[in-house]
Amino acid sequence: MAAPYQQKIGKVIFQVSAFGNPQAKETGQEMILRMLENKLPFEKQGKEEACA
Repeated sequence: MAAPYQQKIGKVIFQVSAFGNPQAKETGQEMILRMLENKLPFEKQGKEEACA
């Protein structure tokens, strides 16, 4: 396992401590952004249902 390091994305600092994968097709930053983008429709849907 590689030594932990900090990754800053915008105003958020992530402490990264995971196994590296030389076969990975996306960076850690890309993975985090993809997960957030995938979560947005669910957040939006929840707010619309609360307003109904």
